[in-house]
Parts: sequence; structure tokens; C-alpha cells
Amino acid sequence: MVLHKLDLQGSLVILGIPSDVKTFISRHINSVWQLETLLCLKRAGDFGIKTDAVAKELYIAENAVNDQIIKFIHEGFVAREPDGVCKYRPISAEDAQTIEVLEALYIKRRVAVTDTIYRQTGQSMRSLSLDGMDKVEGAESTD
Repeated sequence: MVLHKLDLQGSLVILGIPSDVKTFISRHINSVWQLETLLCLKRAGDFGIKTDAVAKELYIAENAVNDQIIKFIHEGFVAREPDGVCKYRPISAEDAQTIEVLEALYIKRRVAVTDTIYRQTGQSMRSLSLDGMDKVEGAESTD
């Protein structure tokens, strides 16, 4: 199975990522840790999960996770209960379906999804890999 090709300018084109998923990524996901946060909330199901638990699971600073959850709340993907439990609750059925496809692709074609995120943000792969380092608890600065 061919997973990539070169376009007319000689740039690598990743095949198999549907245009609606690419559009979703370009609008809502700027880094892999943001996608991981959304998928963690989704996996929690009806039970939901608190911000600190997401942060611990993903090894990301709680304040960064909280900021991202607030963004997802405003975008209509997540709801926060009065007790602080966050639940994956996309308002739009179309978004819910796109996130389902994105999750399946991330499981089966993690590099292709990561590359799609990288390409739409214009970051280098190195900067993408270091993107969350300032958000990882206990990470030392490389400056």
C-alpha cells in the first residue's frame, strides 16, 4: 500500500488522511499533546476526568492542560461539570464523527497524523517534538 507520493514540486504528500480530518486539525490542533489531551478526554467516556488526572496521564503541566480544556470547551468538544470533571461532549455530530476518524487514524497511522499536524503548523519535526517539553513537569530547559 502506498502511503505517500511526491507532488509536482517534489514535496512529500501523505495519503490517506481525509480532507475533513486535515481541516479539523488545522482549525483545532496545533500540537500532538493537544490531540492527546482531546483523545484522553474522549477515552474517559461518561465518567469524565479531572484536569489533574489528564496532566498526570500525559505528563504535561496541569495549567497547560487546563488552558487546552478551556479551549476545547469554547470549541464545543468538552463540558466541565461543577465538580471539575471534564467530559468529552462534542456539540456537533460532524465533529464527533471527524474526531472518531482522527482517533482511528492516530492509532493506525500515528506518524501520518503527526506529520499532518507538523505540516499545517509549519513547525520542524524537532520543534514539534520539543513543543510540549516546556509543559512537561520536571523537564529541564535546553536554553
